[in-house]
Amino acid sequence: YIQFCFLFLLFISNRAWGQKFSISPEKPQPGDTVLLIYQPGNGPLEAASQISASVYMLNDVFPEDKSVQIPMPRPIPIHLEMKKEGRQYITGLVTGPTSKVLKVVFYSPENEIDRNDGKGYSVKMYEPPSGLPVQGVMAQEAFSKLTYAYFIGLNEDKEQGFEDLSREFSLYPTSKEN
Repeated sequence: YIQFCFLFLLFISNRAWGQKFSISPEKPQPGDTVLLIYQPGNGPLEAASQISASVYMLNDVFPEDKSVQIPMPRPIPIHLEMKKEGRQYITGLVTGPTSKVLKVVFYSPENEIDRNDGKGYSVKMYEPPSGLPVQGVMAQEAFSKLTYAYFIGLNEDKEQGFEDLSREFSLYPTSKEN
């Protein structure tokens, strides 16, 4: 009975919010092909004639040689057309060997944009077999909220950004050296 109630509430909440984003594989690794699956539901792209995705691939930005100073690179979007399949739109891309996070924003030709309430949609890369985020993932999440937010069109969130950095340093103490 409890399981039925949970599934019913999950179904109702998905219908009420009407918006869903998922990926495949669920825990991608750097270098994997990632499918982005978007169902606009009752969101800003509900009436869109076509939906595309802007994907910002956030990679390692720190050189091995610590004496080399490099500026933070500005994230460049990869624009992908999405294929409609039923009520959802699907596209895919191959991540790079140093990819940490994909930040995704969906848009239509009518200039409607879904930025997930200013947070963007995140796809994190994971380490096999531990299932932990790869080193640098939480740092890139932090940068997306502190530095990159302006370039991606997202809301800056300093508090969450610093929490992400703290989590990165907790998982990977050597990240502090970078």
